[in-house]
Amino acid sequence: MVIAAGPEDRDLADRVGAGLQNLGFFVAPGEPAAGPVPRPARQLAIDEAADFVCVLSPAALGRLANPDDGLRAELAYAFSRQRVVVPVCLPGAVVPPEAHLAPELRRLTSVPAVRFDPTRERESVSRLAHCLSSDAEVEDRTLNRRARAGAWAVGLIALFVVLYFAVPPLFRIATAPRPKAAFPPFAVAWGGAVLRPADGGVSVVPVAGRLEVHDGDRLRIAFVPSADGHAYVVSRAPDGGIDMLFPGEAIRGASRVEAGRVYWAPADATGWEATAAVTPASIFIIAGYDPLENLEELAEDADSAGSSSARSELLASTLEGLIDGRHGTGGRPIRTRGGHPIAPWLSPASAPPGATLTFADGTRADLRLVPHTGSLSTAVEIQIERRSR
Repeated sequence: MVIAAGPEDRDLADRVGAGLQNLGFFVAPGEPAAGPVPRPARQLAIDEAADFVCVLSPAALGRLANPDDGLRAELAYAFSRQRVVVPVCLPGAVVPPEAHLAPELRRLTSVPAVRFDPTRERESVSRLAHCLSSDAEVEDRTLNRRARAGAWAVGLIALFVVLYFAVPPLFRIATAPRPKAAFPPFAVAWGGAVLRPADGGVSVVPVAGRLEVHDGDRLRIAFVPSADGHAYVVSRAPDGGIDMLFPGEAIRGASRVEAGRVYWAPADATGWEATAAVTPASIFIIAGYDPLENLEELAEDADSAGSSSARSELLASTLEGLIDGRHGTGGRPIRTRGGHPIAPWLSPASAPPGATLTFADGTRADLRLVPHTGSLSTAVEIQIERRSR
C-alpha cells in the first residue's frame, strides 16, 4: 500500500506506485483522511496489504507530531497489525530519531529509509523494490498468506462436501409439513325463549333442556359457537319429519359460523310457531369445526319432497356418528379436516353469559346462555312436549 503524507506528495506517490506495479508488485494506492482513527475501509486495506510504503517530504514530517493527523493514525494502525512500513524520503526529508517520535511510531526507524531522487526516478523505484523483495519478514508473511489461502481453499472444499451431503436432509426437514396447532374441544353456548299468549297479552317462558309448548307458542333459540366452524339447528317431529331452523338459506356453506357471534334460530324474529299439526319431538343444536355432509344435504333440500323416513335417517346417522366426546373413536387421534388435533386439556373460548332476544312484536327476553362442550363437534337436544291449553 502506497500513501502520501500530504497533498503535495500525491503525484509522487502515484508515480512510485506505478513504478512498483511495472515491476510486478500489487499496489493499493491510498490517501489518509483526517482524524485520529483510520476509516474502516482504510483499516481493511492495511490488513490486506503486505507492505506499507509512506512517501515523506520535509513539509509533511511535521504532521507526525499531530495526534489527530490521518497519516499518523494509519502508521500507528499498520504497526499495530505487524505490517512492514518502509519510509520513502524525498530530498531534504529525514526520519526523526526514535526518541523524537511518539511511542506508537517508533518502529518507523526499524526499517532503513529509501532515498528517493525525483531526477532518477526509475533507479529510486528499483531500490525501493529491492528493499521490499529482500525483507525476510515480507517473505515470511507472503508464505503465510499463501498458506492461509491454501487453508481457505481446503476449508471451502470441505464445506462443499459437507453441504453436498447435509443440505438434502436439511432441506427435507425444513420443507417437511409442520405439526398443526392443537384446537380445544368445540363448544356452543345456547339459550332460548317461548313467546306465549296469556290473558290477552303475552308472557316469556325460558327454554331449558325440556320444554312444554302450547298451540300458538312462538320459539326462538340463540347460540354462540366457541370457534369458527359450522352449525345446524334441526327439529324432528314425532313422525320423523325434519325441519331445518338454521341455516335459513338452502345453499351449501350457509352453515358457516364465527367464534363468539350470536346466531338465532329461526332468523325470522316472528319465531317458530307450535300448532297441533306441527310440534316437534326434539330440537337439536349441532355445531363443530367441520361441515356435516348429511346436514348440508338436509339444508340444501329443505323443501325436498323426499320421504320423511329418509330425512330422519340422515339426521339419526349424523347424531350417531358425531365425534362429540360421547361416541368412541377407536383410540384414534381426533383431528379436524385441516389436520388440527383436538386437545381435550385445552379450554374452549368463553361465551358471553347472556343475550337479549327480541320478537317481532317488540317483546324482549334476556336469555342466560348455557355452555355445552363436545369434542370435534357438539350436540344439544331440547326435548319438546305439546300440551293443550
